[in-house]
Amino acid sequence: MPRRLQNITLNYREDTLSFCSFIFSDGPRRATCIRSLKFSGTSLAMSDRIGVGKLVSDASLAYKLARVIALATGLRSVRFDNTFIPSLGAVFDSSPALADALAGTTSLREVQFYVKDGGCLTLLARMKNRLHSVTVLFHRPKGVVAQMRALLQPETHDAIIRERYGPGITWPAVQDLTVSGTIKSLSTLSHAFPNVRSVDAVDLRPEGTAGGNLLHTVNGSPVGTADDWTQLDVVTLDRPISLLHPVRHLNLTRVYVDNTKGWSATATLISCASPVIISLAVFTTRFLEWIAKFATCCRYMRIYSENVRLYDWIDRFAPLLSSVPLHAILLIAWGHRLDDRSSLVKQARLIAACIPSLVYINIAPMQSIEGRMDWYYRVESRAHEDGPQIILLPHDKGDILKQILLETARG
Repeated sequence: MPRRLQNITLNYREDTLSFCSFIFSDGPRRATCIRSLKFSGTSLAMSDRIGVGKLVSDASLAYKLARVIALATGLRSVRFDNTFIPSLGAVFDSSPALADALAGTTSLREVQFYVKDGGCLTLLARMKNRLHSVTVLFHRPKGVVAQMRALLQPETHDAIIRERYGPGITWPAVQDLTVSGTIKSLSTLSHAFPNVRSVDAVDLRPEGTAGGNLLHTVNGSPVGTADDWTQLDVVTLDRPISLLHPVRHLNLTRVYVDNTKGWSATATLISCASPVIISLAVFTTRFLEWIAKFATCCRYMRIYSENVRLYDWIDRFAPLLSSVPLHAILLIAWGHRLDDRSSLVKQARLIAACIPSLVYINIAPMQSIEGRMDWYYRVESRAHEDGPQIILLPHDKGDILKQILLETARG
């Protein structure tokens, strides 16, 4: 019997009534066996006596379910699929007890809503338990929240947000956020997720624009600024956005700009964020020159460069970083074939000579994703008349160094 009660799927109102009666017939014992509940079809609806064939939410049925859920101390998963009712939010409104029971179930790990409005978002904000998985599927997918996965688990979050948020609704437990598509404003987004530590923003566009992007609306725009994000640790972007507070690691490897306006927006972003780690793709000397002017706090720079010979890169690009207070640098040289490993020592010395503050140099020639090989060097002395003296670090120590550098702290 307990095994049969672990995973319950209800498709019709009659199923729900029978299920509730069965659970109540044995006190709380049967309810404690329930691990997952799935509602679909007309399991939460009844016919409207006024309108023939019209389905409305059933408040009395929802109340019975609330009692079951309150007793289901082992409940791990609740799914509301495509139920034939006008609004799942209306169900919660007509039966606050159901919303209260769901919000107060501390054993829940996973919830899924198929909704026709934003009513479930208020419920999500009330959840006492830190859910591992939250999926919100909207009846009309265009421009709405399509998926929120692992929304309330503080260690690992990955939310895809495609809709405006209700006023006053916040998810304070979310620390890692991936956001893409059309947004109402950065300000609204930061209000909804005020304690975010990591942001991965892809293809953000202001609401009401077809092909616009934040690059062209970064100052004084309807997109606004992320004024509530005061604790940002890592930010990954494919175009500049407006940030008001410091960021420890700014990842711009997906950003590609080839004009003065784009360079200026990127430089403004770096100036405001004051990152100690910058990851970026560099294709032109002018772009790197813009970056270097504003990277006054950068201690570790991670550079991706494509189809440039190392000697050419050192000759053209490395001198532009002479004024940046770098402690370490990573150069990923895509498309560079390593014919002579001993030449890397000379090239590492040349980089060290261009950047007086450097202590660690990581050169990574690669011709494919699988073909990357990292070489780590440490500057031992700068007093020698022949220039900086460096040593090659063993790969195991280099891998440890890489992790230490990625954790470089501010100040």
